[in-house]
Amino acid sequence: MIAQCETLQDWDFGICMFRFRTWYAIHNSFDTALQTLLEDATRDVRQRPPDVALLFVNQPLAQRADDAREAVRQALRPRALVGATSSGVIADAYEWEREPALVLMAGWLPGVQVHAFALRPPDWRAVLQDATEFCVRTHLSRQTRAVLLLADPFTTPIEHVLDAFNTFVPGVPVIGGLASITAGGNRLFAGDKTHKAGLVGLTLSGNVDVDVVVSTGCRPISPVFKVTGARDNVILSLNHQPPFDHIQALVDRMGDIEREALARGGLLIGRAVGSYRDRDDLMQTGEFLIRNILGVDASTGAIAIGDEIHRGALVQFFLHDAEAAADDLAMRLTPQQLYEPPAGVWLFSCNGRGTNLYGAPNGDVQIVRGVLGDVPLAGMFCAGEIGLLGGQNFLHGHTACVALLRPAESDEAVNAHAEALEVPSACLP
Repeated sequence: MIAQCETLQDWDFGICMFRFRTWYAIHNSFDTALQTLLEDATRDVRQRPPDVALLFVNQPLAQRADDAREAVRQALRPRALVGATSSGVIADAYEWEREPALVLMAGWLPGVQVHAFALRPPDWRAVLQDATEFCVRTHLSRQTRAVLLLADPFTTPIEHVLDAFNTFVPGVPVIGGLASITAGGNRLFAGDKTHKAGLVGLTLSGNVDVDVVVSTGCRPISPVFKVTGARDNVILSLNHQPPFDHIQALVDRMGDIEREALARGGLLIGRAVGSYRDRDDLMQTGEFLIRNILGVDASTGAIAIGDEIHRGALVQFFLHDAEAAADDLAMRLTPQQLYEPPAGVWLFSCNGRGTNLYGAPNGDVQIVRGVLGDVPLAGMFCAGEIGLLGGQNFLHGHTACVALLRPAESDEAVNAHAEALEVPSACLP
């Protein structure tokens, strides 16, 4: 499905411009919220159905999520529709974590191929281990520029799914997150179907550039250590000493502010990812994949973390706090000011951010729009965020993952990307 401009009148109305629009409605009554949302959207969507529609429904309205999806599909007739329920939803300059809210974003993307898809149990083994099946089911090709992924964390082996993307289409960014309602309560939208399990996604190919920014919101509080002993997810030694010895030394040196941050958010550990020449280069250009510390073995000083770890890995300890989160997100977005403003922005924030982190609503969106301006923006709070870091797609925690969408600069850029992408034959052309 490729968006095309069919008449000169289409151009006159601006329909064939690469653009996004966002609408939202907040009301305790689902029917009132949906009516308000669709009245606003259909008033603006008159000349041509959008190529893409994203729908986010937060928890107070989640029981009627399927009704919302079908009403949006009937009213807007988008070429591709995806979305999910969530503990909180995001639109433009606002974040609604508890209030009943519906968020809808539509996009008109000339020259872009858009495909919605769904993967559900018991498909996983057949799909994730077979390159041909994986590419066919997810509509991947040499022209693929990005994938939006929304998943139920209780029924999706998300790490294996991301491994498949990293293996079959390395370098293609995947952006999204895990739906954040309790087990059995999540709903995922893809076209004319609502799913209670698995994942849904959207493949974007052709005339689109997607930049992904992953902001950890953490600040380092230690030197970089080398893992000198490890087993599965347990670190046995750092620089040939028990990890807990290093942690105790850190805590002993902490001031009052750091101890308060430690009490609020706990100590985190980051594993270096990406390419770097040495430790000095790592400190300047490296990225760290942040993980929780799950426990300590008092007898040996070993620590268990929320990821597999190997000997030779470089790690660093971090604290999570509001000031670091705000500064890091602004810093990582600032280079985007060198380019034209994005036509649209997708924001997937950890459900531990928002008021839990900043103490007030709209923390992340204020930073995003403060840097980028009043761009159309939509997203949700997640129980785990998905984004590209150091050239690979990971499941993150504590992060804000941002996708910035623009029309591709030229056909030559699209073709160069396609030629550089190594994909299985099933993903051709």
